[in-house]
Amino acid sequence: MSDTASIQFMITNAMKATLVDELEFRPEEVDVMRPEIAKELIEKKMKRPFGSKPMPEAWKRDYDPNKGGGGGGGGGLFGFLGPVGDLLRSVVYMSMTAGVALGVACAANGTVRKGVKGVVKDIKRTLKGKKRKKKKNRVRSNRGRGPSEDV
Repeated sequence: MSDTASIQFMITNAMKATLVDELEFRPEEVDVMRPEIAKELIEKKMKRPFGSKPMPEAWKRDYDPNKGGGGGGGGGLFGFLGPVGDLLRSVVYMSMTAGVALGVACAANGTVRKGVKGVVKDIKRTLKGKKRKKKKNRVRSNRGRGPSEDV
């Protein structure tokens, strides 16, 4: 036998039988499994290692490392947008994180809660197109405080 590496192009019926019967893989998993993965599993006699979890996407024939899955690069809600999708996903996650942090701060401190309520009022007012009311310098009455004239 030579030292050249061989590439597995297909999963034979014998390999499928070994994977299903001896190594406890599901038939539907073997149907979509990459042949080189199947060959390696059989050589190492490695039983299905992930319990009730599904087979990793990287083991599937149609796996595209640029499409999504582990390590960024797409997938998910904004995956079809490529790098712009990554940016949008980051903004969404940062907003969610900031919201949780603000919620915790409001729950922990009454002063923060009061400040947030004021900001929310200002935002609502701005969205309605109203301007913020200026505080008028009012002259307080001296009711009950003695004479109003300087003596």
